[in-house]
Amino acid sequence: YNRKENKRKVFSPETAYIINDVLKYAVKNGTSKKLKNFTFDLCAKTGTNGDKSGNTDAYSLSYTSEHIIGVWMGKENGERLPNSVTGGTYPTVYAREIIKSLYNNHTPRDFEVPENIIPLCVDGDFLLSEQIAKISESGEIYYYIKGTEPKFTESADEKVSLKEAKEAGAMGIFDS
Repeated sequence: YNRKENKRKVFSPETAYIINDVLKYAVKNGTSKKLKNFTFDLCAKTGTNGDKSGNTDAYSLSYTSEHIIGVWMGKENGERLPNSVTGGTYPTVYAREIIKSLYNNHTPRDFEVPENIIPLCVDGDFLLSEQIAKISESGEIYYYIKGTEPKFTESADEKVSLKEAKEAGAMGIFDS
């Protein structure tokens, strides 16, 4: 069998970078946190399929700038696993061991920041509660594709334009 490759771009580099950032967060604070001690860019997503009778599938997918690692646990016949087996448990532990082995002697390069990515320090709690981006020097970094960044922020009772916030030094723009 010869598979014909039909290559096509499905994401812009900017969209891919933002997705990578979300999946890096999953490593630091989410169900992939068993991978958090690595010192290089690592993205991951876990998944579990099942119900209260047990799980049928548990997986951990992770990637660096060099490798993609996929670990699946389940039974070929669809028989149930214990509910204690989830994507964030054994599959992620096995992925961690594979990653340790892959990068035993070197470190993969970090993901490149595309030119049209704008990092902003945003008050994450305010963003979640009010659905308004409030630029804050002590906030979390959120990435935006140039042209999609918030056009204003709310500070006390007044709205401040992005330009005014930038001039006031409230933006967290860093060199890549």
